[in-house]
Amino acid sequence: MSYRVRATHDGTAWVVRVEGADGTALGNAKAAAIEQIDESARTLIAGEVGIRPEDVGLRIEIQLDPVVQARLDRIELMRRHVEEDVHAVALHLGEGGVCSGDIHALLSDTVNNQEIAQHGLRRYPQAIAVRFDDRGRFTTTTCRACLDKDRGDYAALPPEGLNTLVMQGPVMCDVCFEDRS
Repeated sequence: MSYRVRATHDGTAWVVRVEGADGTALGNAKAAAIEQIDESARTLIAGEVGIRPEDVGLRIEIQLDPVVQARLDRIELMRRHVEEDVHAVALHLGEGGVCSGDIHALLSDTVNNQEIAQHGLRRYPQAIAVRFDDRGRFTTTTCRACLDKDRGDYAALPPEGLNTLVMQGPVMCDVCFEDRS
């Protein structure tokens, strides 16, 4: 059997309203986070109807303020256009003989620790700094000059760890404590 789930946020948690296929209300539950809506609805249905949670079919609708939903819709449309543009530029550059590493350097907003340790930011002329996750504790912003100076230190970090390139400033460098732009 399929159930309709409508989730709205009340300011502290998601209120999960479950309706049967005929539209009759089955009940309400709470979920602390979006990823818990599914489980909350299945648990409610299993308790009310007496079927196993994994046997339940759900149609989940997240209901937001119309202004927020319109902005999210606009963001999604912009993301699709950006993805299309990135793909078109990459294809054009590739057809023009530009190697894949250079295409990645031109189009990516991430760099891994291994690349920083080996090359610094030579491949990313537009980047002024790097924001990297300091092993889950906090985020550090390192300007280009400090990053290149301390490049050897990055070899000790997990090589596949991804860091975000900062393309424009101003930023405060957490190493030299200077404003950079």
